[in-house]
Amino acid sequence: MSYPIPQWRVVLDGVDLTERIAPRLLDLTLTECRGGEADQLDLRIHDHDGKMALPKRGVSLAVSLG
Repeated sequence: MSYPIPQWRVVLDGVDLTERIAPRLLDLTLTECRGGEADQLDLRIHDHDGKMALPKRGVSLAVSLG
C-alpha cells in the first residue's frame, strides 16, 4: 500500500525557501490555538554547515500544508 507524500511550502518575506529547507528539515510542527491566541509554528532545521541564517525580526513567514 502506498501513501501520499505530504506537500508543504515555506515562504519568508515573499521568497520561497522550500527547496533550500527540504533537505535540512528535521521537524515541522504547527499548533493551532483556539480563540484569540496566536498559532505556533516550530521548524527544526539541521544547520551542520552553518549556511542557514536566522530570519530578521518582523519579517513575514508563511507556511502552507496539505
